[in-house]
Formats: sequence, C-alpha cells, structure tokens
Amino acid sequence: MFRLLLTVALLAASAHGVRRMVASMEIKTADDFLAGMTLGQIDIDILPMDTRDLPCEMNHLDNPFTNDFEDGQIDIFEGLALQDCRRYNVDDYEVYGLKLEHHNYDGWKPEWFRVVFEDGVFVQCDDGQWIDNNEVRNVTTCYRVGGGDN
Repeated sequence: MFRLLLTVALLAASAHGVRRMVASMEIKTADDFLAGMTLGQIDIDILPMDTRDLPCEMNHLDNPFTNDFEDGQIDIFEGLALQDCRRYNVDDYEVYGLKLEHHNYDGWKPEWFRVVFEDGVFVQCDDGQWIDNNEVRNVTTCYRVGGGDN
C-alpha cells in the first residue's frame, strides 16, 4: 500500500514543475506626458501558463500612503499589497501574461510589469499601451529573466 501511495504522489508531483512563489510585483509607468494615473484604479490578475491553475487577483492595486503610477516611476508591491497573489505559486516561472482591468476615467500607460519570485528570478511583461475608461485587456508579451535557460 505504501508503494502505491508513493507512486501516486510521485506521479502527481511530476505533473507540475517546480512551484515558484511570487514575492513582489514591480510596475513601471511610461515617461510619456500624462502617462501616470491619479484618479483611476487598476486590477491585475497573474495568468499562469498551466490553465489548470487559477489566476491570482490584485484588485485596486495600491501602496497605502504613496503616490503610485506616477510618470516614469517604478512601483513595487509586496506583502499584503499583493492580496490574492501573496504567496501565489507558479510552475517553473511559467506566467502566460497579465489581465488588466481599468476603473474610472484617468488613463494610464504602463511600460512594463515584473512578477518577481522569491529567488529573484522575474517574468517581465512589456506593454507600452494606454488603458482607460473601464477597459479590460491582456498583456502577453512576457519572458523570464534569470534562473538559467530563458
């Protein structure tokens, strides 16, 4: 019986790669005129490559007591600011992309997003497109930086 349970456990483990835990999210707002966002709000979901895994959600992303999403600024969200994405696990850094959902009427132009894992490896998703007026869209131009084969 023990061998059967061990075999089942090993097969289940091999179905997924090594689980990597999200440590932070870094976001760079473009340097363009009025690229920053003051009144708007943004929701971001991390979309895993493995569709059997559910995405994690960060709603109305905010660092309390700071001005997030200013022109040319890099904002770092970690700990409780990550909400549902705090301690979120992804197989082998395999992030398919991000789902962005804008709220209100203050447009924003993000340049890139970085999903940073506990070991310092990150997945960068390049953007450079405006989002405004309650728009929902995906950013899927993502690639891993660090951790061996890219």
